[in-house]
Amino acid sequence: MSDEERCEFSHLISIDRVESDKYTFSIEASVDERQLLAARLRVLSIEYLTAHGALFQDADSSKVELRVRLNAEIIQQCIVSLEPVVQRIDVEFTRIYDPEMRSEWNDLGGGGEEIYLDLDDDDLAEPIVGGKIDAAEIIAEQLALELDPYPRISAATFESVAMRGGQTNEKHEPANPFAALAKVREKLKNG
Repeated sequence: MSDEERCEFSHLISIDRVESDKYTFSIEASVDERQLLAARLRVLSIEYLTAHGALFQDADSSKVELRVRLNAEIIQQCIVSLEPVVQRIDVEFTRIYDPEMRSEWNDLGGGGEEIYLDLDDDDLAEPIVGGKIDAAEIIAEQLALELDPYPRISAATFESVAMRGGQTNEKHEPANPFAALAKVREKLKNG
């Protein structure tokens, strides 16, 4: 994704601002940012989006830890009835960053070398690019991960949609598409 595509929601933090202890921040997305982010995430709307977080410098290494509490209210379309579905998100998450990771990835050079990543390792670090971390982009990524992939209102059932939209027989079951073929077959048999 290019920088132009990411500009809808950005909050750059220089890792130089992280002193010996921590650097705290709060982000509240504006109406325009929420509309652009909703379009990017393909949801109907984002009613509110706030995040409170902190960056911590690891005393023993160059790693930086980002801890965030994300609060949002998202409106998506129900996969059954197409009606709006509200999802409230309240989640805490952590990311680890390391400025040395960028050089490690660049050293690989795309030469087809195999990379081993231990997915059970909680400290899997991401690179810091240009000495800055875009906290808003990280929040947008986490928000995308938290979205319900199949939003559905509790009263929506496939049967109710079939009853409204499709033809039904006496038993209120959807019409069998092969029933018409069976009738034609019978006519041909009986001549």
